[in-house]
Amino acid sequence: MNSNRGFALILIFLLYLTAVQAQEGLQLEGRYADPSLITQKAFVEEILYTAGYVPEQIQVYQSLPNHAHVYRVILDSVNGGFLFIRWDKNKKEHFIANKM
Repeated sequence: MNSNRGFALILIFLLYLTAVQAQEGLQLEGRYADPSLITQKAFVEEILYTAGYVPEQIQVYQSLPNHAHVYRVILDSVNGGFLFIRWDKNKKEHFIANKM
């Protein structure tokens, strides 16, 4: 009985450590009311993590006017894609655009 309880405590502790380590990669959380490249990249990371993806690499593929960027996302050696992120200066927020 005690061994099961000890195992359960160790398992809970390991799950806690995993959750803490997963959050270390995020630089910023919450609203991104800043059009800078750093906050825009953090926005992309949070969108991907929320969707359940853990990317290997996120890089700026192309910079466009008005704080818009195309990001190349590499998920693994086979899968990846591109995200087009724009800045809405009226709402002061980043959004994923579907048109370039």
